[in-house]
Amino acid sequence: MLGKIKDIYSQAGYDTFRKKYDKDKAVFLMYQKDPETWEKVIEVILRDYKELDDKGKEIGNPFERYKVKNGFVRKYSRKNKGTEIKSLKYYDNKLGNHIDITPDNSKHSVVLQSINPWRADLYFNPETTKYELMGLKYADLSFEKGTGNYSISQEKYDEIKEREGISSTSEFKFTLYKNDLILVKDIEAGRKLNFDKNKEIEFQQLFRFLSRTMPNQKHYAELKPYDKAKFDGGQPLLTIFGNVAKGGQCLKSLNKFNISIYKVKTDILGHKYYIKKKVTNLNLILRIKSKISSKRGCNIFVNAI
Repeated sequence: MLGKIKDIYSQAGYDTFRKKYDKDKAVFLMYQKDPETWEKVIEVILRDYKELDDKGKEIGNPFERYKVKNGFVRKYSRKNKGTEIKSLKYYDNKLGNHIDITPDNSKHSVVLQSINPWRADLYFNPETTKYELMGLKYADLSFEKGTGNYSISQEKYDEIKEREGISSTSEFKFTLYKNDLILVKDIEAGRKLNFDKNKEIEFQQLFRFLSRTMPNQKHYAELKPYDKAKFDGGQPLLTIFGNVAKGGQCLKSLNKFNISIYKVKTDILGHKYYIKKKVTNLNLILRIKSKISSKRGCNIFVNAI
């Protein structure tokens, strides 16, 4: 994977350059591919245009000082008419989240990079009587070369499950994908109103599930309104959820007392069916033949390394 310092003449750009240079200058593509320019131009500028303060600490940017006096740094040529250098590329070994899809006969590793959500799994903890939510990303999946499917191993699933704060005693309820409908009921408020259907808006509400969100905060989800594209800023919700943020974004914890959550399915006639618990086994396979598409918000980038 290649990274890029976009502007070597800015102080931020130089600081990034210097940090990588001091650690291992061999990470720079120019060092590997154009050693003549590196030695006769870059190294010379770093030596001749360097300035130190009274304590011997480097200050400022040598590339910027060179530019002020001579114009842009250029690739080495005998007549100093080489291509202008404004940025520098470097090898970045931090690949991050990815799916390995390397063909058997490939000389290079081929990966799909995606941090976009695949789905979320909802659990219920009978000890705390609270719901727990874990998120899975497309990058958590592995490609099965024999079947053409993408799947997550039980071992990796359990690792994410533990990291997301799902108790070993919690019970799986159902899986949620982007734009799935959920019904959230405030049980305490419902009891006080005797679950009067004329006052349903005060103790239950339909939402569209967007994704598991705020990874540093466990069990948070981003929700959207059932009947429009976006919430109004400050719009009131169920009492347990309070109001929507001023910008219209609705980020709420599902890890609350006295709530009940249902997954809502709608048939072709518009009839709604409420699912409290999925009866089938937990599915760890994403079946997409030939290639991953852009469905369900999956923007995936292919990289060969």
